[in-house]
Amino acid sequence: MNRKRKTRKTAPLVRPIHANIKRIRKARKMSQRELGEILGLDKTSISHWENNLSAPNWRRLPDVAAALGVTEDELTREAA
Repeated sequence: MNRKRKTRKTAPLVRPIHANIKRIRKARKMSQRELGEILGLDKTSISHWENNLSAPNWRRLPDVAAALGVTEDELTREAA
């Protein structure tokens, strides 16, 4: 029997966040561990965000944006 693997879908609002977090973090030469320490999380949470396995709670977005030195809009904006 051929079973399809279930994939987790995120809401349209959060789709670009995973790529933006990773892109901005790397541009800042920051490790997942360093970002996690700033936010009081472990690097696994950051990895899950970047790999679109989960997304940060919307209440945490201001903290994530501040830790990365960007605005919330830049964090959630679709790539042009």
